[in-house]
Amino acid sequence: MRTKYLFLGVIFSFLGLISQAQVFLMYSQGFETGEQVNYTVTNNSYEFSTSLHAGGLQSLRLKQTTTTDVSMVLDTLDFTQNATLRNVALEFDHICNIAANMGYGAQICQIFVKRANQSDDQAIQLSGAHYNKDEEGYCIEFDQTGTFNNYSYDEWHNESLSNAIWKHERFDINTFLPASVPINERKLIFR
Repeated sequence: MRTKYLFLGVIFSFLGLISQAQVFLMYSQGFETGEQVNYTVTNNSYEFSTSLHAGGLQSLRLKQTTTTDVSMVLDTLDFTQNATLRNVALEFDHICNIAANMGYGAQICQIFVKRANQSDDQAIQLSGAHYNKDEEGYCIEFDQTGTFNNYSYDEWHNESLSNAIWKHERFDINTFLPASVPINERKLIFR
């Protein structure tokens, strides 16, 4: 049975921009030993890798060996403390070594977001509409389908796993924090 992997880079970061174009790092999740853990992984299907890392000394490796989905859920992110935020972005580095078809059916990675006061079935899948096409890691497949797999980038299916094939992604998530949402409800959950 083949195992599928998704390596997550050293940093999940959320940036807020205010009208003076100042950039604030609101949240960052690394995977170094001793760092605070602000996420959970379903089915305990993960391990840390020291051979692959975008920065620092290790990365988080999600594994799926059964037909059960594996999800990484970030803790609720609180954007209520700053009413002047104008643009909010999700950025991360990753290698998605999940074969499009490994005998379990369609194998893909997706990103969902919802406000903290919404139910899970109200979560919205990030799509090409949220994808920042100006970043170095632009993926045509994600732009068109809202998914990643090992065919998303040539390096992911044509080369061996190495630190040279990390991709940086950026998503604009302003639509989830519109001005119409009261400040005290500006909290997001990602999975």
